[in-house]
Amino acid sequence: MFILNKLKWFYYEGSAKILKSKTLKSFLIAMSLVVTTTIIGTFQTAYAAGTVTFNYKTATNSSGSPLLFGGSNEPSPEHNSNVYPKLKGAAFKYQRGTIHMDTLLPSNITLADYKNNVNNVQDPNTWDWTGLQWVDFAKANGITTMLNMFYAPPWLTYSGNAKGVPKDWSVYQDIIKKIITKYGSKLDYVEPLNEPMTSNMLSRSGSPYTSQQTAAKDIYYYTVKAIRAVNTTVQVGGDGDDKQGGDFGALGTILRDTRLSSTDIQFVSYHAYSSDPVAKSQIGAMNTLLSNSGRAGLPIFIDEWNYTYVGDTTDPHVVGNQAATFVGTTLMKFMLQPSVKGAAFMSFLPTNVVLSPYEDCPSCVIKQGLYTWNNNTATLMSQTNAFRLLSSSMKLGAGTFKAYTATYAGVVDTAVGAINSAGNVVGTMVNDTSSAKTVNVNFTNINASNGTRTVTVYIASSTNTGSTATQTFTNVPLTSGNLSISNVSIPAYSVAGIIIN
Repeated sequence: MFILNKLKWFYYEGSAKILKSKTLKSFLIAMSLVVTTTIIGTFQTAYAAGTVTFNYKTATNSSGSPLLFGGSNEPSPEHNSNVYPKLKGAAFKYQRGTIHMDTLLPSNITLADYKNNVNNVQDPNTWDWTGLQWVDFAKANGITTMLNMFYAPPWLTYSGNAKGVPKDWSVYQDIIKKIITKYGSKLDYVEPLNEPMTSNMLSRSGSPYTSQQTAAKDIYYYTVKAIRAVNTTVQVGGDGDDKQGGDFGALGTILRDTRLSSTDIQFVSYHAYSSDPVAKSQIGAMNTLLSNSGRAGLPIFIDEWNYTYVGDTTDPHVVGNQAATFVGTTLMKFMLQPSVKGAAFMSFLPTNVVLSPYEDCPSCVIKQGLYTWNNNTATLMSQTNAFRLLSSSMKLGAGTFKAYTATYAGVVDTAVGAINSAGNVVGTMVNDTSSAKTVNVNFTNINASNGTRTVTVYIASSTNTGSTATQTFTNVPLTSGNLSISNVSIPAYSVAGIIIN
């Protein structure tokens, strides 16, 4: 959940020479004897070409998941019909959205009123389902859904506010059952709890619980048992923690709960805000915790990630020309992680309007969103260009893919190879510098027959959407599993994707 709720406001160095037009013309004429190249766009001053090599002999990750291309939270309800088709166009495949249970039922009743069904309050048809409309829009646009179940009606908690621990499990479970009965067929995953180690997310005030971990353990248990009473197919897991390493907050306590069967916890989830969210995630340590808890192999969801959680940030990785490269770099690093089933960029919120009561941090304006809202129209932020390039143009969001390491030191900032579900060989690179780069690219150990191929380059940046080819190389020879192209142009602060057809 967006951490503002915690009230934290708060190459290759060669000589750079521009080719004379006559020299460039002669070079292209010579190259056309073997390879015909079409270049779309404008030239920038670039360093002399270095070489990036992709090796497709052994995959680092043979089960790359399309759910890496995901987002967390949800648009403002009144924006849904405009935003979701654009999220689909950017090839988002997964959403971790929320039900704020304090907004679902009336706030001006008592626990006794609910038990006595005053004004038919137990009937879910009388509840306010506005906060769950995102599920309908996500499914209609082909997006896998994860429901985060967050907070509770204030009249149901020990503390008397939405952050408290429920004081009547039977009533709490009755509400859970009705939510899942109404929406279960549209949910792929359900995640109880959100950052339970943080008191602003879970308050033990007035309750008998002596630790955040034990309170979280019982909330998870009673939530999952209510879900399973009415739905045996939706995947359940959690706990959306914000701690990394060791017990990963309350997760270790939940994983060791012997009351939970294998069908009661089918994935783990937690958050990472950092300049390197993949390193911050400590995925190896999580796998160790899973193994030591007797639950080895559970899929991992990093279901909130971003550069920072500070809502009024001016950092260029969030609001500037490095936003697309930060996202591209992070997604590429996640691609190499076999244990990570899904990842959700924070967030699908708007960036320039006050958030609604159905969203995290109501009445806030935050910079970590993925769209602006002006004149009743959503405009997607530049981060979505990196998603579009990798998920759509490289077709990695179409199905399970394989990911491969690359040799790129001193040439580009990051490079990862892939083979998408259709069998296309893909190479991805990031230039996170202020100067354009020209790169030679070798593709080695490709398992394909000899012949010629067409190789297409796409660019994502603050100005390039990732959907239009910027260079096309035709009649490129593939011989004994090897293929090479020269002079791939990567503008400053850009993500490049190359696909072989």
